[in-house]
Amino acid sequence: MIMVSFVFNSDMACHIDGFIAAVAHTHVLREGPVTGRAADVIAAANTAAEVALRLVKPGKKVIICKQFILITRHFEFRTLIFVCL
Repeated sequence: MIMVSFVFNSDMACHIDGFIAAVAHTHVLREGPVTGRAADVIAAANTAAEVALRLVKPGKKVIICKQFILITRHFEFRTLIFVCL
């Protein structure tokens, strides 16, 4: 059951001729500005995505686990184990 202030994620992807295109968005069902923990979740996800994009370079091995952990600690969340495998 979806309730007011419910935070959910929608993902879409397609695979065409060997190329993958994927997109994901976080949504909050409510009227007015998003505040509190819901706003923190969105800010943490956006920060993690921006950090990952800035660290990834062609030909460079990048491990973003440490940065994700630092971001989640800053927002007072816990990192899921599968993120850091």
